[in-house]
Amino acid sequence: MNTKQKNWDAVAKKKLAGERVDYRHLPILEQLLRELGCDYNSRVADLGCYNAKDLVEFARVFKSSAFFGYEISPTAVGVAKRLVAEYGLDKSVTILQQDIESTLPVPDRYFNISIAKYILPFIEDKISFIAEMKRISSHGVIVATPVVDDLWDANLSERGRSISMERDAFHNIMKRVFGDTFSIREILKDNSEDLIEIEVVIAKTGT
Repeated sequence: MNTKQKNWDAVAKKKLAGERVDYRHLPILEQLLRELGCDYNSRVADLGCYNAKDLVEFARVFKSSAFFGYEISPTAVGVAKRLVAEYGLDKSVTILQQDIESTLPVPDRYFNISIAKYILPFIEDKISFIAEMKRISSHGVIVATPVVDDLWDANLSERGRSISMERDAFHNIMKRVFGDTFSIREILKDNSEDLIEIEVVIAKTGT
């Protein structure tokens, strides 16, 4: 296990030990998946799928589609695979251990849709990551990201700085990759930090 895997495995173990996870984004993502054409025989990638709870819910709604979860943490991968098996979804949900900051071993436009939730602030080369999402997606991408107006606001905690990115920086990255075709579809308030909002953004890549 390399250093990056060890670090993310430690994070996964902490979260799995009882840290609260917010799933308010799920209905929004389901709606956006429909908008991007998720239907029969669609392929959807979740980059940084963690414990695969989202993928399990998606697979139960979109019963004829195939879902692929990419996760670097061995612990989270193990939990995700057990959850998929528990729900009997082995044929529709595939969990893969993969560093999502590297080029994915799939052809261009292999997936119809790719999703990234809460992971962008931790990605070193954010533009390359979003560009890779665009490369692998024939229909579009969905990105949910914690944002703040000023990352160095004195009222923002150290944790808030570590899990968020500046709103303008996020929008500029999306614009560099997608031009003006991306749009903000939902803004959720983060209960733990008054200054943090969760922006859910969609960008179409064409069919």
